[in-house]
Amino acid sequence: MLADIYEPWFWRMLAAALLSAWLCALVGVPLYLRRRSMVADALAHTALPGIVLAYLVSAQLGGWVLVGGVALTGWVTVLLVDRLSARRGVRSDAAIGVAFTGLFALGVVLVSTLGRDAHLSLSCLLFGDMMGVRDASFLLMGSALLLALGGYVLGGAGFCLALFDPLGARVMGLPTRAYDQGWMVLTAVAIAASFEAVGVVLVLALVVLPAATAHQHATSWAGLILAALGWSTLATLAGVVLALWWDVSTAGMVVCVALLLYALPKPWSQPVVNAADAVLG
Repeated sequence: MLADIYEPWFWRMLAAALLSAWLCALVGVPLYLRRRSMVADALAHTALPGIVLAYLVSAQLGGWVLVGGVALTGWVTVLLVDRLSARRGVRSDAAIGVAFTGLFALGVVLVSTLGRDAHLSLSCLLFGDMMGVRDASFLLMGSALLLALGGYVLGGAGFCLALFDPLGARVMGLPTRAYDQGWMVLTAVAIAASFEAVGVVLVLALVVLPAATAHQHATSWAGLILAALGWSTLATLAGVVLALWWDVSTAGMVVCVALLLYALPKPWSQPVVNAADAVLG
């Protein structure tokens, strides 16, 4: 089976997986630092009504209309979670659960009524289709990756401070609420762009695990970002090759490798982090 690595479809599949991995790692670091990683789970599930609405507008499941629909429902999810969390006695995890179940149920109703002709594949939504990624999807993932990089650049030191010290950032008058809501919408865009390639399961793993692994060892903000990108790259490369070798689910194998990297003891990974910190100063 490893002879397939010389085939063009393999490199196309690997490119799609790596683009998704880098995109998810970039959006995952701020979510992890704010202890909101599982918001990505809610956004992934509440994307369903956005997918149906996009299909009703464009009569197709893809393209920028799909990203716009998912981004819209992601923004609604963020607003709903914030409103519920602001109520006295409502825990933030309960607010996420209410928003997640409510919007996902709405999506199911829309699929069963207005979206019957959409032919949504549950398997593709969960695990993606790396071998069937279209050129338009590559463009979407590349554009979303540039948006994530732009978010870091435009946010600058204020964005970094809001992640590590939200209270201090608010005292200084920084727009922490705008940072939060903007990044949540960007996360929804990243999820929408990665749906076709890797599906919900792998998107969630790539959002959470590389950031969590990097946070165990990184000693600087830049080192944390670079380490998350490095771990996501390693997990994706190893997972794709091992899945091909053993003829198993690619998404499942990438997640297993990412979990293994997370469980590695510090001495195995610290030299990589030290090198990143040295390069980035």
